[in-house]
Amino acid sequence: MSAPFHLAAASLRLERRLVFLLVAAVTLTAALVVPTELLSHAGLRLEEIPSLAGAIALSDAAQGPSEAQQRTLADLLQLLRTLGWTALGVTSLTILSLYTVSSTRRSHELSIHRAVGASRRVLLATLLVEALAVAVAALLLGMLAGRMALAAGLATWPGTVGVARPWPWAAGGVLVLLVIVGRLLPIHIARGRDVPERDEHVVNLWVPMVQFGTSLALLVAGSALVTGSAPQRTRVTPDSSGVLVALDASALDAPARSHFFAALLQASLAEGVAQPSLASAGQPLGLGTADFLTTHCGMCYRSGIFLEYEQTVAVHHTVSPDSFAANHVPLLSGRTFAKSDTLGAARVVVINRQLALRHFQPGDPVGRRLFLSDGFPGHPYTVIGIVDDGTPATFGAAHQPRPRVYLSSLQQPPERAELLLRTTGAPQRARVLARITGLAASAGARTAAPRGEATYRAGAIAPARWLGRWALFAGVVLVLVSAAGLSSTMWRWVASLEGELALRRAMGARRRAVLWFVGWRAGLVAVAGVGVALVVLGTIVFPVFAESLRGVPLWQPRTLGVAGVALGIVSLASALVPARRLARVAPAGHLS
Repeated sequence: MSAPFHLAAASLRLERRLVFLLVAAVTLTAALVVPTELLSHAGLRLEEIPSLAGAIALSDAAQGPSEAQQRTLADLLQLLRTLGWTALGVTSLTILSLYTVSSTRRSHELSIHRAVGASRRVLLATLLVEALAVAVAALLLGMLAGRMALAAGLATWPGTVGVARPWPWAAGGVLVLLVIVGRLLPIHIARGRDVPERDEHVVNLWVPMVQFGTSLALLVAGSALVTGSAPQRTRVTPDSSGVLVALDASALDAPARSHFFAALLQASLAEGVAQPSLASAGQPLGLGTADFLTTHCGMCYRSGIFLEYEQTVAVHHTVSPDSFAANHVPLLSGRTFAKSDTLGAARVVVINRQLALRHFQPGDPVGRRLFLSDGFPGHPYTVIGIVDDGTPATFGAAHQPRPRVYLSSLQQPPERAELLLRTTGAPQRARVLARITGLAASAGARTAAPRGEATYRAGAIAPARWLGRWALFAGVVLVLVSAAGLSSTMWRWVASLEGELALRRAMGARRRAVLWFVGWRAGLVAVAGVGVALVVLGTIVFPVFAESLRGVPLWQPRTLGVAGVALGIVSLASALVPARRLARVAPAGHLS
């Protein structure tokens, strides 16, 4: 019974390089699959952003800003999970490639054992012991590393965390099965007691091309999320003294809220604050409550029918007179809100360019009517202005419709709002904040601790950067695993060309010509791998990111170039090193 263990131990010592590469590949994959599987079931949530409750009547289909963020989070977590299983697929190719490299030599060894009387049961047990030793060691290391990476990642998550689910045993089982199947290849070759002839089969290079391209594409995607959503890309005022104060006026009725908001704006202006903005929660970031509305389109042509009224879905915000200027949103036509646009005055709205062009008859919609979800046909609002669309790069904005409608915070006061104040220094900021706090206390409202505007805006894209680091980690793991598989496959490919190279040398080809023959084909693998990466990016990765992240530039030519060159060097070195060794041997030595 001890014979399989002794044979397995001897074999593992002889194949130290192979064992090291296998353990490294399986460990890295397990370290990626464990956290990506557990993250999708960890109950991650972001800070709640209130909807427009209290400002307008919302339909049952209304979607608040927090719901949009959770949808984006769910999509990207599912994408991370897909990356983990993609790494598992790439690792399976690498495992089989690594084992195939040694299969011919091991099959000769096993055939010799068979020829001297060893039973197939002993040989099978030997290979199983080898496979289990490699798989168990690698999985233990990988799961430990994955659990540590998960703990470190959850510690920096900009939100709340639920309870993690059990370990992803299915992924571990797949890795163990792959190692066992790969290790059993030699016994399939050595079926009889005769020593097999040398394998002259030429290795196909499509596997390293797929490994090369897939890993490169995912590395570029992760780099795009990290660098493309960096805080400096967000729209932050040059004045670092900007602060936001969250207001909770849910205890007040609508007239009291309107009076309270007007008093806040008046007090801010009296303290010398330029362009104070009082808006619904999330509006400075481009997030709002999505709901139905009906436009007095005029004569809009839809599917062969002229429509006078058209229903669509738009994001609803409330803003104060200076909100557009404070957020650098240019006015394109008409006017913005005035102090007189308050409760009891004619109901007015401002819309963005997208809503004006797509859901109103061509021309200037200023002066036309618009109805909110519950107001058709008896409670119209008059369009008084059109503003630019902007490109919200906030986490969750891509899951909100592009049409936007703005209501006056004094006319439709929300229960929760955010007051943006840009002061000229600490003394002025302290005075105005003290006055705001006093007004809120006297009115029966509550204020949260003020937050710096830069911190507020950077926190809005923090989830994207956090997920980007995981995607970058997945890309790095895939590149390392692919490099191992690429090197072994190219080495095996050159070995399969031994006879052809010997014939070329016998026919008078110089060593340089032989190396060129091998090198340009290895370079072609790198070029084809970059092509595969571009296909994966264009057809899979970029469309998924575009649906979940708006305003994030995904094209990363520097990352693509650096990683592509690195993998190309691995491909060339893995082919040229054995080719150079073969070219040094006399042709008769290969053909004999």
